Amino acid sequence: MKLSTKQRLSKLAAATAVSAALIVVPSVAAMADATATYSSGGQTRATAYWNASSDVMSSTDRNNDGWGSRTAYNLRGNTSNQYVDNTKGAGTTESRTLWVLPGWEFRVQACSINNGTQLGCSSWSGFSGV
Repeated sequence: MKLSTKQRLSKLAAATAVSAALIVVPSVAAMADATATYSSGGQTRATAYWNASSDVMSSTDRNNDGWGSRTAYNLRGNTSNQYVDNTKGAGTTESRTLWVLPGWEFRVQACSINNGTQLGCSSWSGFSGV
């Protein structure tokens, strides 16, 4: 069965529309966030948070003790840590937007710091998986 020019153009337009939709709206698996909280002496001191939907790593200082907070983080398969330090004071958050590739999984650790020295840390969170 031979298609008319109109039918061929119609099929081509439909295939082009489907291809364009796949390029414009790729399917991306939802990634989970990762969080950790450090407490000492019955006080919550620091919170570390990876927001997977906005690619933001943050460190929140939770206690007015003159210390700061640190978020340590690393990628699955890489134990070399990176840090976000917050020395702005109690109740504040320091955030950093990270450049990431799809499928990267982070874990975080919340720490209290004083003049750059870690005073104590939480255990590591789980990895931010799919």
